[in-house]
Amino acid sequence: MNLPVRILTAGVLVSLLGGQTGYLHNLDGQVVDGNGTPVLLRGIGLGGWLVPEGYMLNFPGFGSATAIRDSIRKLLTEAETEEFFQRYRSNYVRRQDIDRIAAMGFNSVRLPMHYRFFLDAQGQIDTTSYGFAVIDSVLAWCRSNRLYLILDLHAAPGSQNPGPISDSPGTAELWLNSDDQDLTVALWRALARRYRDETWIGGYDLINEPVLPSGVTTGQMRALYMRITNAIREVDTHHLLWVEGNWYATDFAGLTPPFDTNMGYAFHWYWRPNVQSGLQYLLNFRQAYRVPLWMGEFGENSTHWIRSAIRLMEDNGVGWNVWTYKKLRSISCFYSAPLYPDYQAVLDYFNHTGPRPSHESARSALFRMADNLNVDSCTYRPDMADALFREDFFRTPHAFTDHVLPGTLYAAQYDLGANGVAYSDHEYQNTGSAPNNVGNQGWVYRNDGVDIGKSATLTGFPYYVGWMNAQEWLGYTVEISYGGHYAVEWTLASPDGSGAFRLYANGETVIPLVESTATGGWDDWKVVRQETDLPAGQVWLQISVVAPGANLQALRFTAIPDSSYKALTSDLYVGQQFPNPFHDTLTIPILTNREQAVSVSIWDLNGRRVRTWPIRTLSPGLTSIVWTGRNDRGQLVGSGTYLYRIEAGPKDFTGKVTRVK
Repeated sequence: MNLPVRILTAGVLVSLLGGQTGYLHNLDGQVVDGNGTPVLLRGIGLGGWLVPEGYMLNFPGFGSATAIRDSIRKLLTEAETEEFFQRYRSNYVRRQDIDRIAAMGFNSVRLPMHYRFFLDAQGQIDTTSYGFAVIDSVLAWCRSNRLYLILDLHAAPGSQNPGPISDSPGTAELWLNSDDQDLTVALWRALARRYRDETWIGGYDLINEPVLPSGVTTGQMRALYMRITNAIREVDTHHLLWVEGNWYATDFAGLTPPFDTNMGYAFHWYWRPNVQSGLQYLLNFRQAYRVPLWMGEFGENSTHWIRSAIRLMEDNGVGWNVWTYKKLRSISCFYSAPLYPDYQAVLDYFNHTGPRPSHESARSALFRMADNLNVDSCTYRPDMADALFREDFFRTPHAFTDHVLPGTLYAAQYDLGANGVAYSDHEYQNTGSAPNNVGNQGWVYRNDGVDIGKSATLTGFPYYVGWMNAQEWLGYTVEISYGGHYAVEWTLASPDGSGAFRLYANGETVIPLVESTATGGWDDWKVVRQETDLPAGQVWLQISVVAPGANLQALRFTAIPDSSYKALTSDLYVGQQFPNPFHDTLTIPILTNREQAVSVSIWDLNGRRVRTWPIRTLSPGLTSIVWTGRNDRGQLVGSGTYLYRIEAGPKDFTGKVTRVK
């Protein structure tokens, strides 16, 4: 979706998509292209692909890539384990994934790499290895989509931190073992030699999230970074180098001043307030040393927090890269792969909460999980893209889906937008400390502050809004086709009947109070009915919590038309045709409260069929049948009296009209 190429950010003209204009590089503290035009990186990470992480796959204990493999080997043969990972990798990212990333509006991709994919069986760097082949493929896909590709050494030899994210056994051996350091240097030299002429390589992220073991100094960290830099510069003088600080890319002590003229500092930003004061120490580096900054990872938070982080960065001319693109059954990504019961049974076994599955059932479940990582099997999370790219996110709510009344308004399908704009929730982001350390407490369906649960008893749409507090609210942009009187049925669950709500339309109270009845449990549902009048047109409805104590699944709006409408069925009404008599155009309004198949025909007084409309299924709402006075051959009929007939199943309605010339 190569639409807006430039925006005005932090007072400078910034290229978003770039072109074939040479290498990205540092120019006086900014990332610029070959023409010297500043480039604001707006990117996404391909986390979990080449470096599987347990939390992305719902693995117990958030295992490392090696721990995940070892667990699977307990259930499958070695050959089957290898086949599982081949399926896993071939489905996790394909050409269509990169196409979709570009269509969402990104201009760059960060590729987390595991060093083992670049080695042969003897542990030597092999330029014919799978790792180089993967980069070649992703680079070709990025090039055709005009996306910059940034290479990220996510799992370095020996592991650069003690956590599972670096496939560590628990110790950051990279900083303690000279052989691991030598291999890291050699790997970057090989990568730089291979890709030195590729202008769509947006840079090299040298070591992801270092954490120095006790006794290792920042001077030793700087020395390794300088060795890597020197090795790269022996074969590649073009590409931008990104250097991450100690303690998961947050502490840059010992890494200033810069040791290369074409480098920048990459920091990670998680679970913290999005305030200028928190960013200022990094901006001071940029100002003092004239090197660019890049938020190489952020995310794993609510959409409000994510958009707030982007606003802070872009207001300061800092590019960003969101983590991450795809996960298994998650709301905090862009594509969520399904998690089926057979795979859950495997996880239960790993977690010591279930029996060991049979070999065949484990094989089937794991292969199915890997195959369903294909993007066509995943659920797209539109709220994530909306938060990243919609400029008026903090000003204007946008409809999550098309809401047309009469019809059913599902509580969980409130508008897209920020807290206080599309909804209001007391706890809507994680800034690292209570009470601002949670978002959606139900962890299903959407990634906002609103708490959404999944019912085990409801049929059809299973999601509901729960965990509500007084004065919280939900907003909905709806299209009301019929202005008039409505019955509103609230589907509620409340153990003791203590919940209460109020409904507004365009800021005006239309239902002052609806109180839940005691249903017996949080997932036991009953309907409470109220009536009100609603205007026609686009309306903003707001459901406000008066008192906590109830879960809310849906509001069903049923039109109760006035006497000008005649009931054909209990849910279909025929309005007064107009004008009558008519000359050019006759309109027959039909109001339906549910989807219905309807046929319409025109007859003369001699019983001859004049005009027939094909049977059509009418959606809930107001539909106008328009007759222009022509028969089925397209000829104008003469003046006189005609009958129109509307049929819905076994029911029919006949009205009389007069055409005059």
